[in-house]
Amino acid sequence: MSIRAISSTTPGLGYGHPQPGGPGVRRPATADPSGLSRLTWEDRELIGAMFGPDLLISGRDDDGEPVGVPAFVVLVIEDRRSGRLPVGSEITSSYLQAIWDRHTLSAGPWTPMNPLAEATLEAALAFLRHRGQGATVDIRA
Repeated sequence: MSIRAISSTTPGLGYGHPQPGGPGVRRPATADPSGLSRLTWEDRELIGAMFGPDLLISGRDDDGEPVGVPAFVVLVIEDRRSGRLPVGSEITSSYLQAIWDRHTLSAGPWTPMNPLAEATLEAALAFLRHRGQGATVDIRA
């Protein structure tokens, strides 16, 4: 069979079209309504240390119970979106302390609930001490 015969039976010089959903087919980009795609790898590591390693993967706590996204995670996503936490920057102890102070020192009837519990703040600070400032490498640089 010649190339001319093959190309006349199927489009694309003898190669058929890829099957829908098969390998190599790109899916259309979908919006991320939760904003989790804005979290950096370092954000995810810290969140795992604070709330358990499977929270962002499974949406469940350590006991396997379904949980919502913690308020702290929503705050970090919003700060990434707004630029208060610019791309390439890490969450620092001073960022955590500022969140804690904003919600505890100015407590009043109009102050929203603190997105950090004392236990999660301690877990985050312990993680940051263990990791050390600047211990991660940005391969995009």
